[in-house]
Amino acid sequence: TQDYTAASGQHLFPVNTRTQTIPLSILQDGLLESGETFLIHFTAISNVVAGTPGVVTILDDELAGLFFAQAEFTASESNNAAVISVRLNGPSSRTVRVGYLATNGTATADLDYLPVMGELIFPPGTTNQNFNVPLLNDALDEFPETVGLQLFGLASAVFTAGTNATLTIVDDDRPVIFFTQSTYLSYESNA
Repeated sequence: TQDYTAASGQHLFPVNTRTQTIPLSILQDGLLESGETFLIHFTAISNVVAGTPGVVTILDDELAGLFFAQAEFTASESNNAAVISVRLNGPSSRTVRVGYLATNGTATADLDYLPVMGELIFPPGTTNQNFNVPLLNDALDEFPETVGLQLFGLASAVFTAGTNATLTIVDDDRPVIFFTQSTYLSYESNA
């Protein structure tokens, strides 16, 4: 196989011996993988009863790469929240943890969005996690505004792209057209 060297052999248990060691050769492959298992069976036994097969789990030692799913996220202010995706470049056999933070760009916390800070946890085998940035809808006609997104404090993986991304909040309000005053006076001689 590509993960271990198949082997067979014979072990003798001298009188009063309760344990023996079976040497196994695990192969380094450089691939990012989830944990893999294989079984060890007893065959051709004598003077004992065979127990259940042994299970060997190979834990991957390569580190997964973590990154924002995209550099630019966009959401309408009428959405309750913007969904921000963070990904691993492949399944890891380890639990991966990373902190996240949303901060002011041109948008203002508590006026345009609610600031968030937290931690994403990728259980072994998981490659995608999301966090939400709550958006606040107002009645103002505004230009698109941005929120800074940041990843930090990564454990059991490596960053494969920048640790920052941008969320653009798109305004959903129409401009209001109005007269500058409610009453206008004009003399007929101004004609």
